[in-house]
Amino acid sequence: MSKIKICGLFMEEDIAAVNLYRPDYVGFIINYPKSHRNIDIKSLDDLSKKIDASVKKVGVFVNEDMEFIKKLFDKGLFDIIQLHGDEDNEYIKNIRSLTKGYIIKAHKTENVSSIDKINSCASDLVLIDTGKGSGISHSKESIELIKQIKREYMLAGGINDENIEYLLKELSPYAVDISGGAETNKRKDKDKIKKLIDIVRKEKYNE
Repeated sequence: MSKIKICGLFMEEDIAAVNLYRPDYVGFIINYPKSHRNIDIKSLDDLSKKIDASVKKVGVFVNEDMEFIKKLFDKGLFDIIQLHGDEDNEYIKNIRSLTKGYIIKAHKTENVSSIDKINSCASDLVLIDTGKGSGISHSKESIELIKQIKREYMLAGGINDENIEYLLKELSPYAVDISGGAETNKRKDKDKIKKLIDIVRKEKYNE
């Protein structure tokens, strides 16, 4: 059965929703003001402490200073580090050495060479996306490329209640990562969160 991550929490009501329906992971976008889901350190400190202990917390960073990530990680504000910028294998190895943390690295599937890069990535898990919060879903060509990946991956990019069953059937990812698809008017929608989690955890996907 695929796991599910609800990403981009930034409000108190988001916490209430995920504590009620218990996705496997939640994500906080940290120090990236281009995103409307961006949160500051004070908000991160406040919100992360309220997440149920059964849910893994992911700190999402874009080309961030490693010492800054280590400082927050050492405070226990998140369990997993997600890198969503241009970080290379050397960066990944260095941040792992600094934090001893579990690392997810985001990639885009553009061509065969991008698949080679994904397969050789030094992170513990890779995330396959269509862009930085673009909300664009995967094309048929992208799906065929993803099928060439030889390791477990988390799937992101325009996933919503209309296409999630198709993507689960086609790709059987280790996990799905949903942000905009769990929102209405740029705010997390508890009904959508429940529906998405219910779909992922349907009995037919347990095979």
